[in-house]
Amino acid sequence: MKHRSSRKRNVIAGIATLTLCGLVAPAAVAATADSGTGGGEHGGLTSAEWEAVLADELDTPTAVASDEEVAAVAVAPPLGEEFSDPLAQVATVDLPAAESSDVASSLVVNLDALEPQDREEAAEEIADLVDAGPEDVAVVPAVAANLEQAVTEAVPGLPTDEQVAAVRDDAASRGVLRAATNKTLKCKQAKSFWDANMTITFQNNCPKYKNVVWGLKIQPSLQRQIVGKVNERGMKWWLNGKKQGMNAPHKNVPKSYLFHGSFKPVKVPSTVKSSDLITFEVKCKGKILPGALTVTTTIYPRK
Repeated sequence: MKHRSSRKRNVIAGIATLTLCGLVAPAAVAATADSGTGGGEHGGLTSAEWEAVLADELDTPTAVASDEEVAAVAVAPPLGEEFSDPLAQVATVDLPAAESSDVASSLVVNLDALEPQDREEAAEEIADLVDAGPEDVAVVPAVAANLEQAVTEAVPGLPTDEQVAAVRDDAASRGVLRAATNKTLKCKQAKSFWDANMTITFQNNCPKYKNVVWGLKIQPSLQRQIVGKVNERGMKWWLNGKKQGMNAPHKNVPKSYLFHGSFKPVKVPSTVKSSDLITFEVKCKGKILPGALTVTTTIYPRK
């Protein structure tokens, strides 16, 4: 399996109707917006959603993960227990990255329940959901996908070509390693970032609160492919390269759930990196398959 010469390609703005495993869904493109809202089906959170997040987060303590929850995450595979078999065949999809994209998300689906001859076709159909081309999707062993997600969380900011190459071999050469471009947030400023998988909003609440509030929601186009409830691991975050306490997880919640939390204390200027994992099930070719969505960001709170 040869390495791709480039991990980026141009994104054409607009909405296309695509078929995923027999279902129809519109695909969104990567985008960003100031003010913390986007409002459309494929945009950022609505004003009402963001106001609800702020009402929960600004004047009340953020729920943090318990010691037991943190310990469970520490020993679990980066993509969750459904991806613990190192030889399981999984589809990994890298979203097309626009130059303005400030959030990296990867969609991973465990294909092991499918017949071997159906896996490549299923992977291509899954990639269609997020408007990814053949060069952006691969079927690889779960060990490769887990390894690359671990590296994405481990390195500060944007991984270098050398760091990517260090964890790549033929099996992992088209895996899920992605990193967000860096973004500056001034005091009291909110910004939304979205792609075909999810939308996430951050607000830098200096000088009064000295925190960064976040809200994350799965896009409707991906929600339509999910069967049943979803589970969020709990947002991990790092302040100036130092690991901080994990936000509390959300278990067995509706796929339309608005996940939210905060990073604090955050003094400015700082560098804040975060990483979240949402797991669920999707129906493809008559089978219920485990799926995972990873979201990795790096932002720069400033005055």
